[in-house]
Amino acid sequence: MKYLYGIIVLIEIGAAVVSLLPILMSPMMFDAPGSTKDPATWTLLGLLVSFPVSVGLGIWASQMQDGWSDTFLCLALPLLPIIAVLVLVAAKM
Repeated sequence: MKYLYGIIVLIEIGAAVVSLLPILMSPMMFDAPGSTKDPATWTLLGLLVSFPVSVGLGIWASQMQDGWSDTFLCLALPLLPIIAVLVLVAAKM
C-alpha cells in the first residue's frame, strides 16, 4: 500500500506542476471585451489556481491520517476542482 501511496503522490505533484502553465496563461482569459465582468471567467481562474493548492492540501492532510481509507480520501481532494471545471464547461455549452 505504501508504494501505491507514493505513486499517487508523485502523479499528483506532477499534475500540480503541469497545471502551472495554464495559470501563467490565465491573464489572456481577460483579453476579450467584457470578459472582466463575466463571472464564469473569474470562476475558471479561481478553479485553475485552486488545483495546485488542493494538491498540496490533499498531500498534507493524507500525512495526518492514520487509516489507509482516510489517506486515499484525502488524496482525492484535487479531483474537486477538476469536477467543478467540467460542470462549468458543461453549463456554458
